[in-house]
Amino acid sequence: MLDHAASRAPASILLAQHNQEEVLFEWVAQADEPADGLEVLRAAGFMDGVIPMELIEELREDMEQEEGRRARRVVTSLDALTAQVDLETFSRRVMFGDAEMGWMRGPREVSDVLALYGVTSWAPTLAVLEAAQSMAAFEFAAMLAIGAAGSLTLIETEQDHENVLIALRAAQDKQKSWDALALALDLEVPIAMADEDLTPLMVEAALNERLLVSELPVPGVSGLPLSGDFAEAVHVEATKELLEQAQQEDRPEDEFVVRVVRTLMDLKRHEASFDDAFYARTVALLTDHAHAAINLAATHILHRLGKRTQPPQQSQARDVVARLGAMADAADASALWERAVSTTGTLALWSLQELRKPSVESFALLAQALLVCDVTRCQAVRDAALDLSARLAL
Repeated sequence: MLDHAASRAPASILLAQHNQEEVLFEWVAQADEPADGLEVLRAAGFMDGVIPMELIEELREDMEQEEGRRARRVVTSLDALTAQVDLETFSRRVMFGDAEMGWMRGPREVSDVLALYGVTSWAPTLAVLEAAQSMAAFEFAAMLAIGAAGSLTLIETEQDHENVLIALRAAQDKQKSWDALALALDLEVPIAMADEDLTPLMVEAALNERLLVSELPVPGVSGLPLSGDFAEAVHVEATKELLEQAQQEDRPEDEFVVRVVRTLMDLKRHEASFDDAFYARTVALLTDHAHAAINLAATHILHRLGKRTQPPQQSQARDVVARLGAMADAADASALWERAVSTTGTLALWSLQELRKPSVESFALLAQALLVCDVTRCQAVRDAALDLSARLAL
């Protein structure tokens, strides 16, 4: 079964479940194409503790001796596999220059890691960037999301909560003590993955995500005016200024694109904080923006909130919306289901998040998805179904 592409992934998982790792590793060693061996290891990597890090390191060292684009692609895939198997080990290898993060431009690879470690609140932003094929901006957002996913732990005591808030304020203010505080809170992954200038932002994103999963108030990330979740953390004027600035940026930097897309997608949670004039003027003008991801995010959020009746005028905007398919009509559960089972990127993870909204229809679609989804996404679909079942008290 490993010899056939269609059955390779499920066969790999099945063999791993039955402690037949040696069969897998022997097949990988004899595979004619390195990419085929990588598919086996990737699928088996969804089973905890199956793939030894020594094997990945050995394969990477062998491929580094070869030249050419194919060898570089294999090395990149092995770095992604390292993150999938052990994100903390991957981050340390990045810090010491023994691994690279180029694979974070790949929606499937990023989705593999997030499906295992935590989807995070960055899923809608990543979905838009993937759909718009804005892969440089996608890479930046993926780094923030993965750094946060590698640090997801519940805050269980008042002292832990206070320590998180102290570290968060220190990172925001770039105080000298912030790095020691962050390390004390087990934030090795975001610290190791980023350079010195970006590390405070990575720590901020990780700590906000930790507060979110612990169901505690989230103050938000610097530069993302709507990333908080309580009234004092919603910065209306800063949001208007950011989106008005975006109107003037024909060729925005990737980091700026991420800020704008994230803020537009966050409007879903803070709709009532803005009046209709804001949507009709500030947001609507962005639907004809020259950058595909910005006009897509603006078009989507206006449709989602019922604020727009006119289709986008610019041909590029129309093309992007068409490429995304039914994202503008995300309330359509059947469209979400189709994306969740037909793709393996971040768009699929976002669709699964949207399907968690309490309804019997969504639960039925998730149950059906378990029968037909990609085998590497079965656990994510199962988790979504169980979560929704508990919320519906089924």
